[in-house]
Amino acid sequence: MVHEVFAVPAWKISVSASLRVIASALLVIAAVAFVNL
Repeated sequence: MVHEVFAVPAWKISVSASLRVIASALLVIAAVAFVNL
């Protein structure tokens, strides 16, 4: 069971990291657009 916990697929980690990066970028873009209005 412990082995299964550590055997998390790499794509899940990369997808979650990518989603965080995309969300951060969207927040920055939204903030810049709001300030420029």
